[in-house]
Amino acid sequence: MAIVGTLAHECGHAIAGSLVGFQTSISYAYTHCYNCKHLYDSADVMGKLADYEHKRMLFTLGGPLQTMLTGTIGVAGLLYIRMRTAVDAYKPKHLLWLTLAFFWSRAVFNEVLLWGNYLINNQWARSGDETKLFTYFNMPQIYGHLILFCVSSAILLWVTFGILQQHRKQFIIWGAVGSLCGGLLWVYIVGKYVMP
Repeated sequence: MAIVGTLAHECGHAIAGSLVGFQTSISYAYTHCYNCKHLYDSADVMGKLADYEHKRMLFTLGGPLQTMLTGTIGVAGLLYIRMRTAVDAYKPKHLLWLTLAFFWSRAVFNEVLLWGNYLINNQWARSGDETKLFTYFNMPQIYGHLILFCVSSAILLWVTFGILQQHRKQFIIWGAVGSLCGGLLWVYIVGKYVMP
């Protein structure tokens, strides 16, 4: 599911890019934008620049929005299941909804890496989607990242310890191992050959 989550996130970028007129293609870990700079071919450079920045923001927003929407759908599915029975990580249907809810883990994982970089180097990484979005909306990076980390962590803790009732320990252990191995395998070994 780490691979599915990565590609679904990139599809979010690609769909948003297509909606604003960009030509996009998905690679194993990022989305290419081929005609993004064509907007500068005009005498009205400032107007075109503002239009380009707005479209670029929507393109950037597409990935995180897709990931958070999928995670929210997963939480909603779990809440529906919980009204009828105890949520059990060993039941395939329940596991599917748990996996979708854990799309929120992308935000937690990225925020841990970003905060580590900030604490070590005293600066925010410039390449992350969220960092670009906070910059576009003139939101102080420290507040934006803190809010995103707290909200996504709270959702995952609630799903794990509030909604999931049976086989929680196994879900935590095997979910962490599977996500880490799947993500590393895709990004560093398989992905660049399958989808360069």
